[in-house]
Amino acid sequence: FKFLSLDHAVIPERVTVLGDHAFMRANVTRVDLPEGLRKIGIGCFCDTPLASIRIPERVEEIGDGAFAGCIKMETCEFLGRAKIIPKLCFHSTSLTSIRLPATVERIQADAFTCCYQLRSLVVPASAIIEQWALDREMVRHDERDGWVTYRRRS
Repeated sequence: FKFLSLDHAVIPERVTVLGDHAFMRANVTRVDLPEGLRKIGIGCFCDTPLASIRIPERVEEIGDGAFAGCIKMETCEFLGRAKIIPKLCFHSTSLTSIRLPATVERIQADAFTCCYQLRSLVVPASAIIEQWALDREMVRHDERDGWVTYRRRS
C-alpha cells in the first residue's frame, strides 16, 4: 500500500495483521480498521495525513513508529490490548489527549515526544514510562483509581 493516493481506506474484516510500512507516506486521511485486527506493523501509518484513528480492542501489538509523523492526527480512540507502546509510536502527532488501555505495562522512549498539542495523557499507574518517552513539558498531574494523568506544563 505504500505511496497510494486514497482518502479513505477500509481494511477488510478478515485482515488480522497490517504489515510493516503498509501505508507509509500514503495520502490516506481516514482508515477503518477491522475489529479482528491483532497487529499494526512498524511504521504502518508513518507520515500519513490521518486525522484520527480508532485502534480496535483485539490489537495486541503495535510496531515502532506506527503513527510517527502523522502531524494531522488529533484523536486516537485506543481500545486495544497492547502491553507496550513502542518507541516513536505517536512521535510528532497532533494528539490533544489520549487514554491508554489498562493493559499497557510499558511506554518506550520517544513514544510521545514532539507531540506539542498533547495536553492530557492518561496511563495505568502500574505502567513503566521509560526515560524520554514523553516531552519534558508533560508532568505527572494526578493519580486516581489506578490511573495517572500527565498534563502539559503551563
